[in-house]
Amino acid sequence: MFWIIILIICFLLLLITYQDFKFRAVSWIIFPLLAFFSVYYNLISENPITKILKNSALNLIFVGVQFLLFYLYFALKDKIRSALTKKIGLGDLFFIIAICFLIPPLTFIVFYILSLILSLLLYGLTYFIFKQAIFTGKAIPLAGLQSFFLFIFIITLVILGNLNLNIDNFILNKLLHL
Repeated sequence: MFWIIILIICFLLLLITYQDFKFRAVSWIIFPLLAFFSVYYNLISENPITKILKNSALNLIFVGVQFLLFYLYFALKDKIRSALTKKIGLGDLFFIIAICFLIPPLTFIVFYILSLILSLLLYGLTYFIFKQAIFTGKAIPLAGLQSFFLFIFIITLVILGNLNLNIDNFILNKLLHL
């Protein structure tokens, strides 16, 4: 059952990637499915429900504060009242909310920051090479790129033989030894 859930999560991540690149929109039903299977993954990984709720709440608070500051900045700077939908797609926001239920807070923050940096670098590199945005519209397909990076992260863990997305202790140990 464990591997079936992992395969479903990977399929959903690739589906988000495909739809975001191809159509610049992602079917809304994919995000609640991703959130559901993320919670289910944590349950069958023998994480107590209290830990799942705590981790998800911390991730949601992190995202909420970030998007509130994002909204306030653009609302004040450009006087845009719908700053979130003008500057970032709802699919990007829904994707981030859905993966809040998958990985613990430290792993989530590291993944989130790295995926934003990699998305920006990839976009800049392709723009530099092709002298134009290869992505349709001039917007970055953020949910698509981030879901692809998460897929790569999961596949890397599978290859390494350690499919445990709860790797906060590993990250803490690496950070403490810097």
